Amino acid sequence: MKRIPAGFLLACLIFPVLTPAVGSNAKIAPAARDGERAAVIALLRTEPENVNAKLPDGTSALHWAVRSDDLELVSLLVHAKADLNAADPHGITPLALACGNANVAIMRARLEIKDADSLEKLRSTPDRDGTLLDHSLILYDSSMSNGNQHDHLPVAVAGGASGKLRGDRHIVTPLHTPMSNLLLPILDKLGVEQSSFGASTGKLEI
Repeated sequence: MKRIPAGFLLACLIFPVLTPAVGSNAKIAPAARDGERAAVIALLRTEPENVNAKLPDGTSALHWAVRSDDLELVSLLVHAKADLNAADPHGITPLALACGNANVAIMRARLEIKDADSLEKLRSTPDRDGTLLDHSLILYDSSMSNGNQHDHLPVAVAGGASGKLRGDRHIVTPLHTPMSNLLLPILDKLGVEQSSFGASTGKLEI
């Protein structure tokens, strides 16, 4: 199992596609694709309703911002209600791309932007010697990143699990690793030790 330092546990597929730009009704996506950052920011002010407009290949401005690892632009787009789960024709979402790029900063931004209220409540609620977030284990599962292949599941695990979960990691699992291989060690950390679970073939080291 390959490990890359990061902040969450992730696994996913990346599938970049290039096609021609679309017409005048979708200026944000072509600008993002062409790397015209200032134009994207300006268009978010003048035509925010087009934030989720797509190119003919089905990609949005957010797809391209994620591909370029532009955390600031990703944050601006998401705050403007860009859809992190909008899939292209291949089933690839911006969230899956962030996983495939091992871009934990974007994944962290996703959690903090889209789930800011719930995470902040956990983080700000005292609990024993820490906070509820320190003593929680939260599993974020984005389901299938590709509807035609059922073995590419972007996943993030957050929280401290009362000191039992070590963060700052990105884990890439072998192809066809069952999701239950992650659920088994999660059960262990919650005090429910099992030798197997569903279709598990082993335990991931989390």
